[in-house]
Amino acid sequence: MAPPKKTLYQILGVGRDASEEDIGLAHEMRMSDLQHRTPPDPSTLALVQQAFEVLSDPKRRAAYDSRLLSASEKTAAEEQGGPPDLEIGEEDEPKKKLPVVPIAVVAVLVIVALFFALRSPAPTTPTLVAETPKRVAPPPPKMRNAAEVLADATPSAGPLMVYSMSGAATPIGMALAIDQGTMVTTCHAIPAGGKMVVRVGKEQLPADLTITDEALDLCRLSVAGLTAPPLKLAPEEAKAGDKIVAVSLDTGGALATAEGTIKAVRKGKAGELLEISTPIGANASGAGIFDQHGKLIGIATVPHDQGTGLHIAIPSSAIAQMRSRTK
Repeated sequence: MAPPKKTLYQILGVGRDASEEDIGLAHEMRMSDLQHRTPPDPSTLALVQQAFEVLSDPKRRAAYDSRLLSASEKTAAEEQGGPPDLEIGEEDEPKKKLPVVPIAVVAVLVIVALFFALRSPAPTTPTLVAETPKRVAPPPPKMRNAAEVLADATPSAGPLMVYSMSGAATPIGMALAIDQGTMVTTCHAIPAGGKMVVRVGKEQLPADLTITDEALDLCRLSVAGLTAPPLKLAPEEAKAGDKIVAVSLDTGGALATAEGTIKAVRKGKAGELLEISTPIGANASGAGIFDQHGKLIGIATVPHDQGTGLHIAIPSSAIAQMRSRTK
């Protein structure tokens, strides 16, 4: 017997009561995992994308849930089975004449039959099954101000430094936690052969390159001893006009915030780039750009043409596309 088909919830690895935020995060993680497999499985990638598109749309998800309910009722009916078929027997033999019974005996039998009929319990009224309540849409994500975004990001972000042979430390940007023991930063400022450390709070943790994607200008770092919670990625792509909070470094190397907007979504050589209104210092490349709900929506970098005067960020969705490659 063929195995039962998976539901869209099982394909994403979430429960039927998963929120829109859970569905978005599960989609990012599944796509990231599948894209790093060798070779990638196009059919599974397509299934995961289809599951996300249906379950992230409230109307399509409600329609899909209704179909799931109908399918489960049909399966339950089949498991219980219908009434057995009636069997047709042979024709009855001709009835024999009943012997003559005295009228008194017949009367007694009728009285006894009526007595037991009156004592039999009344037929049970069938129980009405209540309709399945309609699924209530989850409340929208809570809005976060700049101070709250900074408090959330502080345990998971910090300055990235490189040590020279003489032992001098030079700040080269910022790194952001995206997974257990894993951080991401921009690649352009990392020198070859330097020993890197990330300062998270009061700790300085050694960092090693695991993926260098020069086309995206994103590098993945393995950070030993990092216990910081990973930042949550925005489930939706940024668009022009969205408000943002940038968490970068001030002149003293401490984390600081600045509020701004997405000015435009531009086409880059390796994908889309976000033009932001918030200036990012040269010492803070790799800074986190967060949406109004405190989700990471971009990683600040420098434009390829320094003469443009633009302030650029790489969409956080590009993290799932990272692979080692040169420009």
